[in-house]
Amino acid sequence: MYTIAFLLIIFIAGLITYRGVTSNRKYVWILGILLGAFTLLFFGFMGFWGEILWFRQLGYSERFWKVWLTKSGLFAGAFLLSGILILPLTYSLKKDTILIRYITFVIAGLTGGILWSVNWEIFLIYLNRVPTTTTEPLLNRTTGFYLFSYPFLKILYTSLLYTGFIAFAANLIAILKPAYIEGGGFRIKEPIHPTNSIFTATGCLLLILAFGRSLKRFDLFFSQQGVVFGPGWTDDHIRLPMLLLAVIFTAIGGLIMFIPLVRQSIRIQLQGLRRGLEAVLLVPVSVFIVWAILLGFIPMLFQQLKVEPNEITLEEPYIKNNIEFTRAGFQLDKVEVNEFPASEKISPETFENNKSWK
Repeated sequence: MYTIAFLLIIFIAGLITYRGVTSNRKYVWILGILLGAFTLLFFGFMGFWGEILWFRQLGYSERFWKVWLTKSGLFAGAFLLSGILILPLTYSLKKDTILIRYITFVIAGLTGGILWSVNWEIFLIYLNRVPTTTTEPLLNRTTGFYLFSYPFLKILYTSLLYTGFIAFAANLIAILKPAYIEGGGFRIKEPIHPTNSIFTATGCLLLILAFGRSLKRFDLFFSQQGVVFGPGWTDDHIRLPMLLLAVIFTAIGGLIMFIPLVRQSIRIQLQGLRRGLEAVLLVPVSVFIVWAILLGFIPMLFQQLKVEPNEITLEEPYIKNNIEFTRAGFQLDKVEVNEFPASEKISPETFENNKSWK
């Protein structure tokens, strides 16, 4: 009943707003928006108050307020930071494209705010991280890094990636406003004029992707592609160097977009282009093609031609690592091993003399 009442009022508010807009009656659609906003706030407060009473009854009020304040703080902080980061990446959107910039600010802010508020646990775990002593043999990182820091870095990367992509999309939409559909295909009606901010946004997006490829190294410890869970011979000898090359290539591609001479060269080519988005997407597409070769084709080739024919020999050290860390994870490495004399005759005295707790 509670949900039905909420949906019914929201529907009425939407209907009033629609009638006001179609009839060009300003006060009517404002009334509809106010009714919808009040309904959302009222029902949201009712749910919030119900949660307070529930946790208070259980004696966990402190836990409730800590979670709620963390979520709220993360949403507000990420909203502002994501929106502020968008501004220098869309600085060329003015006059007739200024609305795109405002919409982009809101979308980026909401995306960042929701992402961080949903992952509040990862944030708190990172703040309360503790040092550990066990170190993995491949990248020499402690287990604490993978438990506390790495999840936080992944969320940070995802947040930056969304912001960079939103900025790139906004700039692309702004410079392609003359585009139209003709004959079932996407065409450019007149020569497009790329702005400085689309080069900046593209460069920043590529640098963010380079940061993500760098983090991808640590994902190898969660790999399930080999004979055991975790990194194998191909991951160690092929994927790690290929990831390093992908990071360098992507970062160079991003830095190139900040060079004025490159910007001018691309502008000259684009001004004579009348057939699509090839030149606009040249650098990003080139990066993805290189990724496919370095991170897909080459490792697959080595896995099939070198590793699989001699799998036992090449994977033996990694199988030993897997067994060693599995034993350590379940503390089986601390089990005390005792040998007991074997006897063909079994009697009550046999069990009495071989009790493990003696």
